This record gives sequence, structure tokens and C-alpha cells, in this order.
Amino acid sequence: SKDKGRTWSTLQHEVWGLCAKNGALYALPKKKGKKGERMLCSTNLGKTWKPVFAPLPLPVRGVNDVAVDPEDPDRVYLATTRGVYVQTKGAWRLMGPKQGLAKDAFGGMYVRCVTVDPVSPKRVFAGRGSPGKGRANGIFVSEDRGASWKSLNRNLEPGLTVWGIEVSPLDGAVYLGTSLGTYRLSH
Repeated sequence: SKDKGRTWSTLQHEVWGLCAKNGALYALPKKKGKKGERMLCSTNLGKTWKPVFAPLPLPVRGVNDVAVDPEDPDRVYLATTRGVYVQTKGAWRLMGPKQGLAKDAFGGMYVRCVTVDPVSPKRVFAGRGSPGKGRANGIFVSEDRGASWKSLNRNLEPGLTVWGIEVSPLDGAVYLGTSLGTYRLSH
């Protein structure tokens, strides 16, 4: 909408991410089963789209969520069935156990959601799931733009499945939507 929500127009692609710095929109290709597709970007409110970055490292159906660094439109995070992929310097890099994202109780690396702190973009959060198994391993945080990760579960239920993460731009509080309710983490 360009008129404060009075009228709306449909975009050609579903928006998965937005860069706050320049308003760039990001979309995934519509071909869900094909590996090697490229992410799409629009810098004109969805009028036109162009492929960006290196080809996706897995089929689109393996991507669960997308987050964009609010200061750097070329740094994109993918929450996937394999872990977190970070797009930087023209390549996708997989973050997994070697970087601190521990495997769940079943040996899986399923990441359901990823969010970048809008005030401190070095902080990135990843929420874990374990589809069909019911025992994930909660929430992880990176303080260095995704290069390394650590568990942030603290007093949360072991095996927690995180469905969504939001960070308040007002006070930095982290909100988790989980299978057991909503949690608020403050510093």
C-alpha cells in the first residue's frame, strides 16, 4: 500500500525479507523443488525483480525463514532444514555444529526461524524445531553476525520448539513464540 492501507496491490512474488536501510525486498523463487535457484530482489517496491547472490545452496522447500541485516542489504540469513546459511561476499556459508549450532536430540539441524536485532545487527537469533519428533533444542544467538553461535535457553524448557522470534527496537527485549507459550527475554 502506498496510501497508508486504504488500497493495496498484489506483488509478483511473496516477500520473505526486507532491508530497513534501503527498502529492498527479498523473495524466494517459486520453483520449490529445484536446487540452484537464486534469491530475488526488488529495489522499487516490487515492480521489478532481479536474481541476486549466488545460487541457493538447497531447494527452496528447505528454506523456513529469511532475515536481512537492517544495515547491510547484502547480508541475508536463511533458516533451513540444514542449519543457518549466511549470505556474505557473494557466497552462502552454512553455520552448524562447528560454529556452535548444536544438533538436536535426534541429530538434526532444523532451524525454523531467524531474526536480526534491528538495533544491534551483530546479534542474530535462530529458533530451532524438530518436525514430527517434538524435541528441538530451543534458541541460539550469535553476537558476531552469524559467525559463531551459543545456546540462549537459560531457564527455558529443555527440548523447546521455537516458532517465531521478534526483537523489540525499543528496549532490545527478545520475544519467543513457542509450543509452550510466549516468552520474553530481557538483558
